[in-house]
Amino acid sequence: MSKIKKTDMTSVSMEISDSTMTRHDVCERGYSC
Repeated sequence: MSKIKKTDMTSVSMEISDSTMTRHDVCERGYSC
């Protein structure tokens, strides 16, 4: 899984809202937060 750009966080946040993944999980997976 590659890291995402900060500019993409808005779209990613929407994806997270539709999933069971939490913000902490995103950070754990290596995404910027």
